[in-house]
Amino acid sequence: MIHMLEGATADQRSVITFKDGRALVLAGPGSGKTGVITSRIGYLMDHWKVPPSRILTVTFTTSAAAEMQRRATERFPQAAEAVFGTFHSVFYQIIRSSGYYQGFTFLSPYEQKQIIEAVIRHFPTDNDIIQKDPAALLSDISYQKNTGKERGQGSRFFAAYTQECRLRGKLDFDDILLFCRELLWEKSEVRQFWQKRFSYLQIDEFQDINLLQYEIMSLLAEECGNLVAVGDDDQAIYSFRGSDPSLMKRFEQEEDVKRITLSRNFRCDPAIADAAQISISHNGERFEKRSVSEVKESRGEVLIEHYESAAGEGKGILECLKGYDLQREKVAILVRTNREMENYASLLIAAGIPFFIREKRRKLYELESVRDFAAFIRFLHGSGERSDLLRFMNKPQRGLLRGALSERRVDIDRVASGLYERGLTEAARDWEKFAGQLAFARSLDLFAAKQYFFKTMGYESYIRSLEEKEREEGLEGMAFLEGFEGTTKPAEFLEQLRSYEKSFLQQPDQKSPLPGNGIMIMTYHGAKGLEFDRVLLPGVCDGAVPKGRGLTGEQLAEERRMFYVAMTRARHTLLISWYGVESRLSLFVKELQPYISSNSRLSRYSSKASITASNSSSSSMSESSGSSLGSSGFSL
Repeated sequence: MIHMLEGATADQRSVITFKDGRALVLAGPGSGKTGVITSRIGYLMDHWKVPPSRILTVTFTTSAAAEMQRRATERFPQAAEAVFGTFHSVFYQIIRSSGYYQGFTFLSPYEQKQIIEAVIRHFPTDNDIIQKDPAALLSDISYQKNTGKERGQGSRFFAAYTQECRLRGKLDFDDILLFCRELLWEKSEVRQFWQKRFSYLQIDEFQDINLLQYEIMSLLAEECGNLVAVGDDDQAIYSFRGSDPSLMKRFEQEEDVKRITLSRNFRCDPAIADAAQISISHNGERFEKRSVSEVKESRGEVLIEHYESAAGEGKGILECLKGYDLQREKVAILVRTNREMENYASLLIAAGIPFFIREKRRKLYELESVRDFAAFIRFLHGSGERSDLLRFMNKPQRGLLRGALSERRVDIDRVASGLYERGLTEAARDWEKFAGQLAFARSLDLFAAKQYFFKTMGYESYIRSLEEKEREEGLEGMAFLEGFEGTTKPAEFLEQLRSYEKSFLQQPDQKSPLPGNGIMIMTYHGAKGLEFDRVLLPGVCDGAVPKGRGLTGEQLAEERRMFYVAMTRARHTLLISWYGVESRLSLFVKELQPYISSNSRLSRYSSKASITASNSSSSSMSESSGSSLGSSGFSL
């Protein structure tokens, strides 16, 4: 029993030894919450003699539940009989064992899409967006099921979709929660059975809970009254899924709840913990708390760098990485969106730096705009393939006749003469003009050729003339190609595009072990729960971080929480960078001004000195990363 408390702080001991009643545990970054939760399970079993099968611990992901169970059973073998699971897995067991829904089967994603498309066909509508984006409708319906609140266009189809599922005897993922709550509300024998089944309940990542999950857990704990909820409202970043951090305050207000704050941060060096605290303190409507670093012999630093352009920032990041230890899971590049994640993947491929991406990825190399530009480059530099030319020659419409291309390989200079010989003078002139454009483009380097293709030859205008979904995908492809701007030779670009596709196929899934060494590239969302020695946050510019403009108060607060989560993934070094004119400086960087020298080009805050001069900062960076990054010298 002593070993459960050995080395624990006073606040951690308060959680570990807590027995009866309700407690809200505010657990900041690096506060050791998983160890505290598993130690409490051991304490309940060893000290209070609670049968392990009566202890239920619920979290949000299968991997988190498995990790918690592994750590608990390694320390306390009898914990193998305790119940660990996700909300959905636990609630599904309640449904399955009840016998009330034996005739229902679960929908596959394909079946969900079939049903929503069938429902849409029965609604007269002239809204093409609805017709073309069933996934968005399903997301809105899911949000309504979990929160009881309407969002987007989903409410128009909610009742019909639900009825169609029932007629087919089908359940979707969210129905697990709805049916479980219905069972516990309406069937007293089911409710009483499960209330007696568990006498001690714990919820991990409580800030991510939605109303439906909250109501079910409250019902399960109604009789025993023993519920410990562990979370951090400063790390609530999943509102798009229906998560509602205000339920933490509701929990505290509804019952006689003991609040315990785990304020010690065993992960982040003091410089990082302090800077993150300054950032998150700008949020209102939060539990007042301070995360204090417990890291001894600090060598940590927060670095802030400015670049003139996005391409310059990319080069600076690569230069910085040259001096880092790239052992597996030691360095991470964290970005706000999937698009930026893919851009940095292409940048690292071009530099020959190994990397991992474990989040769900889109095959951006298959987007039409990417394939069309690749076909343009291939044709310019030797392929001569008719199939390549057909991809882009009439985007935008130039009136170029497909019938002029009779051979598999095309001699572009001979097409016009052939048309003249056939008396097709106007068509021949169109081809002459087009051939002249291609001849000029052939003389350009890759960057200039890309600008010429999209701007002068009108491909960007063609994209912007498309309907919304195709237009957005076209622009997304253009943004993806920006990641190759460090490449000037066409052949290198085509090879790097092939390397990108190969790297995509070779990336491990979330359950696979990471092979070899490499840098993690993740979004702020994807990085939650992880930690790295060094974290780089590029692109912290106005409109990007926080994402969007004209945000509501709660939207801005959640964006700041995401930034806070990203900052606190770092153990020792945190590099924040931005680019462009001074007006592009992110609000979140401005809020860090207490730790930034007003005349420093490369600013540093550390536990040793609150402000360091420019040349001293650059020297420090050079020593730690092997390089001194350039800057245009904006004052902050």
